[in-house]
Amino acid sequence: MKNTKLLIAAIITALTLSIVSCNNKEPKDTSENPTESQQSITEETSDDIKEDTTTEDDSSQENNSTTQSENKSSEEKPKASSNNQTNTNNSQPKESNKNTSTEKPKTPKPATQTPAAPPKVETAEPQVYTNNSFGFSITFPASWKDKYTVKEDASGLYVAVKSPNSTNNYYGLLFAVIKKGPGLYEETFDTIPGGKRNFEAKGIPYVIGSTTGVPIPEDDPNYELWLKMYKESGAVTKTLKAL
Repeated sequence: MKNTKLLIAAIITALTLSIVSCNNKEPKDTSENPTESQQSITEETSDDIKEDTTTEDDSSQENNSTTQSENKSSEEKPKASSNNQTNTNNSQPKESNKNTSTEKPKTPKPATQTPAAPPKVETAEPQVYTNNSFGFSITFPASWKDKYTVKEDASGLYVAVKSPNSTNNYYGLLFAVIKKGPGLYEETFDTIPGGKRNFEAKGIPYVIGSTTGVPIPEDDPNYELWLKMYKESGAVTKTLKAL
């Protein structure tokens, strides 16, 4: 573009010089009244120069504006990147805070276990035996429950270790409460150790005792039980009560 302008300027200069030389040959006409063609050429040349200058200025302005816009964009990019970095940096500590500020583990509460109910222990109560015909009652200990039998006849009652197979009143006999009379031989009726010997109910005297011998074989399955209950029989006879 510059070369073209220089070429045009050179042509204009050459034309101008040629015109000047012509004018020198005719000084009067040239100095006072230049021809219309010279004026038009000069005007065209100046217009071309103005146009070229304007074009150069416009192109330079465009280049400057382009450069400025590029500079602005280049400046904006670092700012944007710095802003992005700032945002990234700001977001990272928050995440780290979230990670570090973990909740304290909750201590699990111990499971409340309902204590198992203890097995029910059947507390046997003493059993009271009452005989309205004889007119007295007797209390048996709770430990004797389901382990003894009471048999009655016209002469009195007999307390013995329970045996499903025996029908003998004297089998496993613990003690007996017998009416006094001609058929009773007290000599053969042994006294219960630590127990009551004589008792009266409804005006009738009774003798309390057991056999002189052992009323159960030693190899009998109930022997140990009989021996234990026999030793407790003295305390039981003391519970006899007249009605």
